Amino acid sequence: MPYYNNNRRGPNARRPNRDRHGREQRPDRSGRPPISSDPSATGSENLYYQKLRASQATVVITLIQGEQLEGLLQWYDQSCLKIAQENGPGLLIPKSNIKYIYTLDETSEEPAEPTP
Repeated sequence: MPYYNNNRRGPNARRPNRDRHGREQRPDRSGRPPISSDPSATGSENLYYQKLRASQATVVITLIQGEQLEGLLQWYDQSCLKIAQENGPGLLIPKSNIKYIYTLDETSEEPAEPTP
């Protein structure tokens, strides 16, 4: 009686896609694009700037060089921020030069909301 192996594969049979540990990899069939953590895709940065503009709170911007600038956020762009200082000209600051931003609490001279 001949022995028939049902696990035998022909020359055109496709093998399952396996990773280096031998586990089968299955393609993503959900049809959705992968979740992006790109800041421009989430919109959270824009929401934070809108909140700062609406509250008219004094903002302290610390630059990479260590200099701190205070003022009101007038407008923002994809690449820069503009703050209006009380006793000086408005400043246009590139976002690439900003280390972090926080609002200044009026009752104490400590940062209220540090944001890296």
